[in-house]
Amino acid sequence: MRIIGFRRYDEEGDREDDEGRSYYGMSQKYDDWFVVTDPRLAKKGTMVKKNQTKESLNSEETMIDDSNDHVYNQVGEQIFALTRQMHCRSTFMVEMINRFGELGGFDKILHRIQNTENWAPIEVVTLLLSVVGQISLLLHKDFANEYIPALKQAVWNNIVKSPESNIRNFTKERLDEIIEACETLFKRVYSINERREV
Repeated sequence: MRIIGFRRYDEEGDREDDEGRSYYGMSQKYDDWFVVTDPRLAKKGTMVKKNQTKESLNSEETMIDDSNDHVYNQVGEQIFALTRQMHCRSTFMVEMINRFGELGGFDKILHRIQNTENWAPIEVVTLLLSVVGQISLLLHKDFANEYIPALKQAVWNNIVKSPESNIRNFTKERLDEIIEACETLFKRVYSINERREV
């Protein structure tokens, strides 16, 4: 028999035990005794969401399997998104994204952020970037490789070259949202080293 504690000790943990050690998880009152062969025990890390630690930030991440995207290329027809086995199997969602692309939605997002005569407010840039970031795992490989670098450049130019009136609304929260959306987007087209450099 072994005693099992449902916590992970970490210096940055949000709770403390009786001995003053910081941890994430449940207190000692929830500890339980188990036989090693108990069916309630699962392999480490398979049943809980991992907390993001410095080690996990530097580790290799799961890549999107887009090796078969070229199979879906039809002559004269651009495909913007595909279902992904481990991320989204909804054909309705993919059809909506493709229809949005066919109607010029992605181009309009890019042109809105690029427009220097009528600068897109930082709130709008953040929102548009976040929306594209949320669907980025479904984007077709060829489209992502073409679109995401252009979007990155447009956002960069908007932030760096915006007039003072636009920069005034630039907050740390907005910057965090932009960085989060960019990290998601950049996973589709850049290697880990390229992302760090960007």
